[in-house]
Amino acid sequence: MKPLGLIVAGGKSERFGSPKILHEIDGIPQWERLANAMFAFCDKIILNIPTNLRSKFPEKAPFEFLLEDTQNGPLEGLCKAFETYPNRDWLVVGSDHFWVESETFQVLDRPHSTFFTDDIGEIVPWLGKIAAADLERILEFRKQGEKSFFRILNQLPIQKMIPAKTEWAMDGDFSEKIQLLHPTESGEMIDFFTYELFKSFIERTLKNAGSLPFFELQRIAEHELAGRIKGSIPWVLISVKLDLETRGILVRIPNTQPEQYTLG
Repeated sequence: MKPLGLIVAGGKSERFGSPKILHEIDGIPQWERLANAMFAFCDKIILNIPTNLRSKFPEKAPFEFLLEDTQNGPLEGLCKAFETYPNRDWLVVGSDHFWVESETFQVLDRPHSTFFTDDIGEIVPWLGKIAAADLERILEFRKQGEKSFFRILNQLPIQKMIPAKTEWAMDGDFSEKIQLLHPTESGEMIDFFTYELFKSFIERTLKNAGSLPFFELQRIAEHELAGRIKGSIPWVLISVKLDLETRGILVRIPNTQPEQYTLG
């Protein structure tokens, strides 16, 4: 039996400024992106949202709605889903994980509770697999007054996994900006989330390939990152490339034609 899928979007998104679950990238709303990524691995997908957002979704949506009259945070929605469908395995994702894809859930779908870790080895709480055997303990911690899902997970026998792509574990906040560096002038300002996506892509691709000419790096980027940002992929790639060169993370190999790049 496949697990159930839960998209948790019951928070207030105060820093983000609008509901993350409705945020569009390249014309596709986040709820559709997450549902498409989870669909092949779940018997059913359940979307936990505040009741006042229901009208923002189509009548025939690809999931079942689990509505909250008050925005009590994602843990409340999680526990309500577990109580509604007991004794089931769950794939769980928060609405702010913008870069997950089908492969993300394929990797997570293991027999035991499994969660990704971030770059310092801490559990990423809103992206993982929860086995039926752990549901009762999660509910019990909540009844005892625990409000942090992160603290609950750290008291369970969770299998930790380093994500194959760093951006899978990133939760998105497009409001934070970063000043890009440039070898000869002031660089542009872009949001930190997009910067980390492209930085991760360049580092991963060159680590696997050793070195590449820029036109090949751009070709791979336009294929792999298509539809994942607003704006021009080549423009952002060039801007981040110059930034990484300035920081010494990316190096142009001398006397190569066309010019080859490698990690510093």
